[in-house]
Amino acid sequence: MVGALASVIAISMVATPVSGKAQTFGAFTVDPAAPTTIRLKGPIGVRESRNFRAALRFAPKARTVELDSPGGSLIIALEIADMILDEELSTVVAPEASCLSACAFVFFAGKEREAKGALGVHQIASTQSRDFQFGQLNLADVVDFMNRADVSPGVVPLMLATPSDQMHVFSPAELSNLKINRTAEPTPNESPNNPPTQITHDPAVATESDNTVRLCEELAAAPIDLDRSQGVVGVEFEKIETDRAVPACRAAQLAHPSDPRLHYLLGRALHASGSNAVEAVSWYRKAAEEGFARGQTNLGLMYGTGTGVAKDPEQAVGWYRKAAEQGDAAGQFLLGHMYENGTGVAQDTKQAVDWYHKAAEQGFARAQTKLGLLYETGNGVDEDLKQAVEWYRKAAEQGDALGQTSLGLVYLYGKTVAKDPKQAVHWYRKAAEQGFARGQVYLGLMYEAGNGVDKDLEQAVSLYRKAAQQGDNDAKAALKRLRN
Repeated sequence: MVGALASVIAISMVATPVSGKAQTFGAFTVDPAAPTTIRLKGPIGVRESRNFRAALRFAPKARTVELDSPGGSLIIALEIADMILDEELSTVVAPEASCLSACAFVFFAGKEREAKGALGVHQIASTQSRDFQFGQLNLADVVDFMNRADVSPGVVPLMLATPSDQMHVFSPAELSNLKINRTAEPTPNESPNNPPTQITHDPAVATESDNTVRLCEELAAAPIDLDRSQGVVGVEFEKIETDRAVPACRAAQLAHPSDPRLHYLLGRALHASGSNAVEAVSWYRKAAEEGFARGQTNLGLMYGTGTGVAKDPEQAVGWYRKAAEQGDAAGQFLLGHMYENGTGVAQDTKQAVDWYHKAAEQGFARAQTKLGLLYETGNGVDEDLKQAVEWYRKAAEQGDALGQTSLGLVYLYGKTVAKDPKQAVHWYRKAAEQGFARGQVYLGLMYEAGNGVDKDLEQAVSLYRKAAQQGDNDAKAALKRLRN
């Protein structure tokens, strides 16, 4: 009896087709009348990879997976996609159906793919918490899968550029241009008289790969990066949108793993996030050790500030020097700063001036302002007010707030130029509008005195408050004076 019972249990655990009745395995369905097709209808839940495996066992002759799903679990979707890759199945989105979010990865796994309905993607994030760290940790798996599935690299930038609460639905033109829809190509008959087809360079694929890199550049390149692509403006460090820049640069680095420039850009994006300093150091180091100057400069910064690594001024000087000797303006400026202050190296103002000059002559605004200050005070160089004003003006015209404030003082006191309070106000205002505390204080003084501008105590107080909030003691004293 025990043996008979075991036989009954074993038989009950095996799914057997029922003539004319569709069999359901979670979100998957197989119609015995069409045993070559498995249909997905509904969200991709945590058990759907097991359910899909059961559907495959039930329909061993299945060759096509029809998809109609709003998405769901990314991890489960990738497991299902891997099974489709292994079985070399085709995927289809019917005209009235949609395959969105995680479902798109299931679609991309098809040996043959046809999307007649809506196919959509967006940034990777937790479906509940919108946790972008989740997206960063899983992006490598996604890009690896996309490569194995031979998906156009042009798909990734579109995915990364679309916020996780929105959807990029591919247009008919995109389905065609990105070769998202495809049919299987016959295998060439290899023989001495009929050699295999030679693979040729496809400009479209190269362009799509370039787009992946360009998105990373647009989101993470610095305005002073001279090697950024034409048309890429660059973004200041504090303005980097890290939730977009980090995954974009991970994708670019994965697509071009031997490019040190992309190591640096990924490091910069991670650095800006504020919570990935240790990993940022590792990417800066990788770029630096491969000889990439900006990576060397930024690795020096990490050692100089003790960010993501133990503070070590001598290491900072070493990396700044490597970058400076390659002509990197930021590295030259920072090396000059270390010499001026005797940090990590013996103090040597003349060496500082030399490095500041090299950076300033390349148009590095902070070095231009610093040179102006040294020429004005005669520190490490013969005092020369005309030279000082010239360097202040170059820095100010590039938007350097300290340079603008310094040029304002030049006009206020008539240093080698005619006194012009209105010009002083003009330059103070430019610095103040950038949130520079000293510019706010000096502009406040002009409003308080009615010098170069109509007297306006309310404006003056407003400016002093903004500067005081940044800790400026002169602004605090001015507010106290006006209260009395």
